Amino acid sequence: MKRLIIFSILGLLLVFLIYKIATFSLFDVEIEELSEIKVPNKNYTVKIYYLPPNATSQSFIQVRKIDEGIESVLANYENYDSLVKAQLVGDSLLMLELFRKGTGILKNKKTSVRLE
Repeated sequence: MKRLIIFSILGLLLVFLIYKIATFSLFDVEIEELSEIKVPNKNYTVKIYYLPPNATSQSFIQVRKIDEGIESVLANYENYDSLVKAQLVGDSLLMLELFRKGTGILKNKKTSVRLE
């Protein structure tokens, strides 16, 4: 009876260990949507995402255009992790103000992205 209890506990530990190994994810990528802008007089939207750092890249802000369900990347801004402001100028230019924090040096960047 004592052996049965010990083997049962060891079996449960082995099953738990196999489960943990099978569901282990080395890099959890949590893409965070910062903003969604519907472009007037056009049938597409622009989304701005924050992508955290991983083994091959720094953190960055990514601007994507969604047109009829198809996403295309318009721009990537490495080393930035916050969106201060996004403003649509007309229907073909997006003005961005990006911010990098956590480095000891605060750095803002103002830039623009053409949507067409």
